[in-house]
Amino acid sequence: MGGTGDTLTGLAAALIGSNGLSLSAAAIAAARINREAGALADLTPASQVADLIRHLPRAMEKVLA
Repeated sequence: MGGTGDTLTGLAAALIGSNGLSLSAAAIAAARINREAGALADLTPASQVADLIRHLPRAMEKVLA
């Protein structure tokens, strides 16, 4: 889906900046958060990246807990 790379990059950067995670830890966490948000969004081929973004807060809570 177009825009997913942007969400991964933004998540990783935010995790590095706010939580002080290493680059590799932030990349892994960002991938897990992105995957969880996708599962929560129940995406289809017609979905847009905004459908994924809406679920990022809940996915972050779940993955980072």
